Amino acid sequence: MEETAEERKLPLIKIALFGPSNSGKTAFLLTFLGRPSEELSPTTEAKSYEIQRTFYRKMEGKKVPLEVYRLMIVDLPGKEGYDNIRVLSLAKCVGIILFYDATDPISAQMLHRMVDEEIVGGGFIPNLLGIVIVGTKKDLGVNVEAIKIGEKLADSLTNEIKSYWNYEVPHLIINALNQEEVRTVLNILEHLFISLTAPRDLIESLSAKRYIAALPAKVVIKKAETPEIKALERTEVIEEIEVPAIERIREVKYLIYPVDRIWEILKSLGSRFPEIEFILLARKAAEGAIYVAFYPGEKSEENIPEELVNTVLSLDNVIAELLRMEDVGDLSHIILHGTKKSIIMLRKKVGILAIKTKEKPSEELLNLLTK
Repeated sequence: MEETAEERKLPLIKIALFGPSNSGKTAFLLTFLGRPSEELSPTTEAKSYEIQRTFYRKMEGKKVPLEVYRLMIVDLPGKEGYDNIRVLSLAKCVGIILFYDATDPISAQMLHRMVDEEIVGGGFIPNLLGIVIVGTKKDLGVNVEAIKIGEKLADSLTNEIKSYWNYEVPHLIINALNQEEVRTVLNILEHLFISLTAPRDLIESLSAKRYIAALPAKVVIKKAETPEIKALERTEVIEEIEVPAIERIREVKYLIYPVDRIWEILKSLGSRFPEIEFILLARKAAEGAIYVAFYPGEKSEENIPEELVNTVLSLDNVIAELLRMEDVGDLSHIILHGTKKSIIMLRKKVGILAIKTKEKPSEELLNLLTK
């Protein structure tokens, strides 16, 4: 059915369903849309669904409509190797629901890693007005180790986001096939990105804290001994959970940035400003991959300047650590003027952008890059 002019005027809000495979994202979406669960199949691409929503808020015991808007829900693939699709699909998202299987500690640990590498590492936190963590499959019986890893992630994200939007990230346990619980999760997220408040009554009805409080045993997650994260052990004496980074022995893979539009932008930028000698865009991804785009030069993996990529990423890490120590705030850009050439470095959602100029960059170029 074609949209009316009135519908097109409604504000569009985009949210994402994010998490490892088999964590309940698609089941959640189909339940919300009222479709049968028999349609479930692994997601291999970013699929978008748009519906019209009315956001209500309780005032003096009555439900009052505050906002009518178009909601776009993007169901993201959770498999290894699809991180570039996930990252690129997060652009313009103002809300995100993070999923893990609450019966499986490995699923929760995988979500923790994906969030660290792709969402926090990708610089998306300031743009996300609403974040909710959801453990699914509670109807199958929850696993305390999985829930505690989810709670650890909630605490970590709260530390990241509280300075921006001043709320604690909700951590909920649900059955993704239960319509009422699915609607409650969406309603909680709506409160966060529309009214910028956390609805305590709704959060408490599904809160993971109830499961943690009911289970006195303390657990520790051992370091993974294989890429498959097989080593998970339980103990009754550790006072708090420890979730170390997942260790992998892997070689760095330098890959061509898969988005043609990025290459077009770099070419357009280099053609417009004659002082530009070289442009490099590098983005770290999962499984040791680094996606690279550059200008000028033929678009092939043989032409990727690997040494320069490593130098730029290392320099970015050193500068970011220096600025953190000095409490300067997030790195947006830095300009290095030499006696012969200059280098401009910027941290963008799509990666680290480094531009070498033949001389001191023009004000027009600096204004374009920094504003």
